[in-house]
Amino acid sequence: MNFRKDITFLIITFIVALLAIGGYVISNKIVKNKAQNIEQTSSTIQNEIANWKTYQNEKYGFEFKYPADHTPYSTVKADTLIPALSESTHVSIAENEAALFCCEPITFNVRVLNESASPYDWITKSKPALPKEKIIKIIFLGREAVEVIGAGNLGENYKILVIKDGDHLVVISQNAQSEILDSVFSSFKFSDSKSSVDTSSWKTYQNDKYGFEFKYPATWYYNQGFRGDTQYLICLNPLGSSGDCTAVLTVNWNVDFEDRLNAMKSLFIEKYSVEESIIQVDGVDGKLLKINNPGGFTRLLFWEKGGYLYNLQATEDLFSQILPTFKFIK
Repeated sequence: MNFRKDITFLIITFIVALLAIGGYVISNKIVKNKAQNIEQTSSTIQNEIANWKTYQNEKYGFEFKYPADHTPYSTVKADTLIPALSESTHVSIAENEAALFCCEPITFNVRVLNESASPYDWITKSKPALPKEKIIKIIFLGREAVEVIGAGNLGENYKILVIKDGDHLVVISQNAQSEILDSVFSSFKFSDSKSSVDTSSWKTYQNDKYGFEFKYPATWYYNQGFRGDTQYLICLNPLGSSGDCTAVLTVNWNVDFEDRLNAMKSLFIEKYSVEESIIQVDGVDGKLLKINNPGGFTRLLFWEKGGYLYNLQATEDLFSQILPTFKFIK
C-alpha cells in the first residue's frame, strides 16, 4: 500500500514539474519575443529618423525632426490642422493625428513665451502642484533650463523642459510616452544661426594627452601646465590682460569627485548663495555649482571620464559660450 502511494506521489510530482518547466519555457519565450519586438521597433524608428523632415523656426531659432507623414501644426480648427509657420510661437506634433479630432491625443509641443522669469520661477508658479524634487535645474545647450520627467501615462506631466533663451522662455512638453515623440523631443535643438554668440571664428584648444578640445575667443590667449602632482591647468584670458584667469579648466587625477566638489563649495557657501544642479558635458553627467559671486566666477562645473576629474570655472556668459564647444576626442 505504501509502495503505491509512493508511486502516485512520484507521478504527481513529475507532472507538476513538467507543467512548471513548460510554463517557464513558454513564459521565457514570451519575454524574449517581447524584448525582440521592442528592439526591432526601436531599430525601425532609428532607421526611419534618417528620412524624417526638419521643422525650423527662423524667428526663434530652433528646430526639430519629425516623421515625413506628420504635420507640425499651430492649432486645430474643426477637422483641420493649421500648419505651423517659421515664426509660430506654438508648434505641435501628434503621434496619431486622427486622435486630435476624437480623443485625447499624445502630443509633443513647443511654446515660446514672452517671459522674463527664470525657468525655475516660471514652472513653480505656473505648475504649483508639481513636487519641487521633480524639478531639476540643468544647462541645455549653454542655456539655463529646468526639466521634469514624470510618469508615462496619458494626462501626466511626462516630459517638460523649460529653457531661458534671451528675453523669452521656450517650453517643450510631451503628455505621455511615445517612441516616435520621444525621438522628436530628443532631436530638438537651437539653430546655429540663432546662437547668442558666433563662435565660428573662435580658436580651438586641443589636448591629445587628456583627449578633449574646446573653443575660445579669437582675441584671447591661454597658459597651461602642471599644478602639483595631480592637476593640469589651462588658464584663459583676453589679450593684453594678466593676473588671475578669466576662465580656467583643470584636469585632475587621484582625486575624489565628491571631496573636490565639497571643498570648492565650502569656499563660497559662507559668503554667497550656492545652487547645485545636474548638467551634461558631451554626454557625460556633471555637477554644476551656480554661485552668486559678483565680480568673480559664478559657474563651477565638475565631471569625470576615463579616470580624470574635469573642472571648468568661469563667469555665466563665458561659461555658456565655452561649454557647448567642449568635446571628448578619444
